Amino acid sequence: MKKLFDFDEILFGADYNPEQWPQEVWQEDIKLMQAAQVNCVSLGIFSWAKIEPNDGIFSFDWLDTIIEMLHQGGIKVNLASATASPPAWLCKKHPDILPIDIAGQTLWPGSRQHYNPASESYRSHARRLIGAIAKRYGKHPAVISWHINNEYACHIQASFDDESARHFRYWLELRYEEISHLNRVWNTAFWSQNYESFDEILPPRKAPHNPNPGQLLDWKRFWSDKYVELVEMELAIIRELSPGIPVSTNLVGEQFFFDRRALSKNLDYVSWDSYPDPALGLQAASRNAMHHDFIRSLKADRPFVLMEQVNTQVNWRAINSQKPEGVMRAQSFQAIARGADGIMYFQWRQSKAGDEMFHGALVPHLGAVMPNGEETRAFREVRELGQELKNIKSIIGSIQKPQVAILYNAESHWALSLPSKPASIDTIQCIETWHKAFWNDHIDLDIVHPDDDLSGYKLIVAPALFMLSQTQANKIESFVEHGGKLICGYFSGIVDQNNHAYLGGHPRLLQKVLGIWVEEWHPLQKNECVTMIDQDCIKTEIHNWHELVHLAGAQAIASYDDGALAGNPSVTRNYFGKGSAYYLAADIDAPWIETFIISCIKKSGLRKRVISQAGLETSIRENDTHIFIFIINHNQSIAKADLASLSGTDLLSGKTFTGPIELNPQEVLILEIARSKSVHCP
Repeated sequence: MKKLFDFDEILFGADYNPEQWPQEVWQEDIKLMQAAQVNCVSLGIFSWAKIEPNDGIFSFDWLDTIIEMLHQGGIKVNLASATASPPAWLCKKHPDILPIDIAGQTLWPGSRQHYNPASESYRSHARRLIGAIAKRYGKHPAVISWHINNEYACHIQASFDDESARHFRYWLELRYEEISHLNRVWNTAFWSQNYESFDEILPPRKAPHNPNPGQLLDWKRFWSDKYVELVEMELAIIRELSPGIPVSTNLVGEQFFFDRRALSKNLDYVSWDSYPDPALGLQAASRNAMHHDFIRSLKADRPFVLMEQVNTQVNWRAINSQKPEGVMRAQSFQAIARGADGIMYFQWRQSKAGDEMFHGALVPHLGAVMPNGEETRAFREVRELGQELKNIKSIIGSIQKPQVAILYNAESHWALSLPSKPASIDTIQCIETWHKAFWNDHIDLDIVHPDDDLSGYKLIVAPALFMLSQTQANKIESFVEHGGKLICGYFSGIVDQNNHAYLGGHPRLLQKVLGIWVEEWHPLQKNECVTMIDQDCIKTEIHNWHELVHLAGAQAIASYDDGALAGNPSVTRNYFGKGSAYYLAADIDAPWIETFIISCIKKSGLRKRVISQAGLETSIRENDTHIFIFIINHNQSIAKADLASLSGTDLLSGKTFTGPIELNPQEVLILEIARSKSVHCP
């Protein structure tokens, strides 16, 4: 068990921006926080201009006051480095910090994230700011965590300015050493793109047609490294001045512009901001579960923190639906079910002006209490959740231990997203299809890198793993050989780490373990579909993509029933060593995928904890003494589940449950079961 904080409660609170309010509001805020059971606030995230109003002149009086008020009120602080939004004076004095877009246009201040991550002017001033804040508050008893920057790359993924170009050339020179090496990797013989020196290389700025794919991929790698550098820069300063206090940065779940695995490597815990669209219904719940699993898997040995969510509605979609009654609570427990030890919000008090003035908050414009004396729904739901979280302290530090994993590689994702493919294939969409099938069947899983240790899993899925190294292929082959089950999706293993296509049939490095080779790819038009028929004579539609596959030891367990590839295999199985490997050569409709997964789960020796209907999510956390089974009804109607032989006490109600049960819409159960009761822990 690994607790994130020296703190025996689920972290519960919100972004707090007292600088937006007169000081007389602060005392009211603290009383309301206490009433809502808030035990921590994130402070100072967008406060650079307030902390350093002029170059090298720091103003800490207001921050001293509010931190001490919070401390006296029993509320802990997740203190920000405040580097997310440079002040106006810095932009005026050092305009070189401003980012340049691909068309050469400057992105000016007046919003947020208006900085070039490669700018040395930005970095030097950020270092000074962080040092001043950490020196002053690094050992303050209220500070239990540090919050680096905010939502890296949310708005700025790259800058195409001359300074960034110099950094890019230097990065390339370190990577390749000789320009001839770069020319080979980028295959610059194509289209007369050969370089005689690194000085000739530019960023992939706006060009007449698609830039060199090798250049584009290295550009993405370069910027990923730049963001990792920023994190490491802030980490080093904070750890020197505030030793022993955990540090994190809030990731954006649906954005994959940098290698989150590399960026999170040295963080003490991972955190992220979750804003599912209420209008999507059950799809919002399943997609949110996937992103929780993405984040948790970055540091699977410890809990994570949900650093931001909204209790009511956001302000940045074309139509901003309200979360219905109970949805915020269900989504909060969903995060905990999938490994969170912290539930935070944006923000505490709704802004009265500014771009996010209509973004929901724990204290809305109407206030915590309406004119009729009743609590506003926004405040009431959060207060009630805060009280409930007091009852689940026993789960703190527990983790998930899935036996299923989906393979994801950021560089493969970037390479597949580059132009000039047979068709557009979205890596995350492919992963979502598989994840949702497991979610529907109530099976927990990790989302891991192909370089990670796979030995603890029984089943791994590789959807659209476009880029694959020899080392990774060997690891996958060994996994199957020693008894594991592999499901490999279409268009996998196509290129090496230099984005060069393997020759001799695809997927070249996995042909032995899969027992097949692919001759041709056949993408389908939007209004086009073909059918396949499996061994049970079940017909299923295929959209978007299918391939011409040849058997080389494998057997077909489904074949195309019509179209140009009629009679050829669409799904194959190959027994290899003690395990087996499946290849799905087509984009097969979800219902068949879900049925297929159920079969694979049974053959892998995995057992389901709870048998229940669609839309009822189950997940498990465990520690040395107990397992905790979460059951959440995301439906708008009553849903049924069967605990079979399990029996446990619900931490929220204190009731004991066993056998068949019914859950009301948005109802949550957290069953605590002692290991001594011989409970199977998948």
